[in-house]
This record gives sequence, structure tokens and C-alpha cells, in this order.
Amino acid sequence: MAKARKPYTWSRKPTRTRRAMENTADRLRARARERARQAAAKLRGHKEYCRACGKTFRTQGRLAAHTREHAREREQARDKTRTKGPAPGRHSCAGCGKTFRNDLEFADHARQHAEREDRARARAQRTGTREKARIDRAARGGRPRGTPKQRGTRAEEKARWHAHRMQHAAGRVDRDGNRIPHEPSPRVVRPRERAEPRVR
Repeated sequence: MAKARKPYTWSRKPTRTRRAMENTADRLRARARERARQAAAKLRGHKEYCRACGKTFRTQGRLAAHTREHAREREQARDKTRTKGPAPGRHSCAGCGKTFRNDLEFADHARQHAEREDRARARAQRTGTREKARIDRAARGGRPRGTPKQRGTRAEEKARWHAHRMQHAAGRVDRDGNRIPHEPSPRVVRPRERAEPRVR
């Protein structure tokens, strides 16, 4: 009995012809999508479109501004890719690496750096015993030293936080959770009972 022939199938190996056909199909699909998008944009009143990114515009002025933006981006990219050494006469800060064109800008930047370091040094000297105690207390959340943390499940903490938020929004407690006493209620004014007129 003769062996049945298999139907013709593409080989699994991506040959040059198959790759070329797939690339062509992809290009045609992308071009069809772009045409459909441009047709939809024309229906919306967008008559112009950018050939670089495909964005659509209503007027030529908007398109021209967009094209200028593309040119500016290309210039910036070209400037970034240039590998030039620092130009003569430029100064760079040793602290932050910033480069300056003239001596005046560099001197101003150095002065600001020195002032910042002086302020940091004064702040470090000012941190005495009381200041350290205050910082530690703030880190503990205002609790005295040695007080155990308020522990609980995450759901309990969330419920406690939400309850405090609602009470704080209503004006019944302050930020620390202390109750705010409400003003006394006004006295109830009862209407007088009508007295019967005296009969003479």
C-alpha cells in the first residue's frame, strides 16, 4: 500500500524567504493601521500629520511647532552624544561635579557650598542633650522611654486609625486622640402657659 503524502508545510527553520515574507506582511499591516488612523483623524478634523511619529494636528501651524520640537530634541540628543572634553576656562565643582563657564559662577557656587557646610556644622553642635531627647521622643511617637509599643493586628490598627480620623474630622478629638469637650448646650426655653383671663 502506497504511503499517504503529507500536505506541503513551511519548514520550521526561519529561512530568508520566510523572514522576508513575514517582514513584508508586518510592514503592510502597520501601514494599513496607520492609514486607518489617519482617515479617522481626518474625520475628526485633523488634516495634518507628523511623518516622524504619526501624531495628527488640525492646522499647519501646530504641525510646524511640533516639527520644531522634534528638531530641538534631535539637537539635544546630538549634543549629549558628543564626547568632548571640558572647554578651556571651565571649572567643575569637586563636591557635586557641576561645571561652570566663568569664574564668577564658580565662586558663587563654592560660597553656597561653604555656607551649607557651616550651617550643617552649627546644627550638629546645637544638638545637645535636650535636643537629642526631643528627637528620640519624636521617633518613639511621643511615648515616654520604656513604654511598650502599641501592638495589634494590622486590621485592628487600621480600624483604630480610621476611628480616630473620623472623630478628628468631626471635631470630637484632637490630633493626639484627646477628647475635645463640647460647649454646654443652651438652656431650654419653655414657652409660658397661657393664663386664663380673670373674670370680674
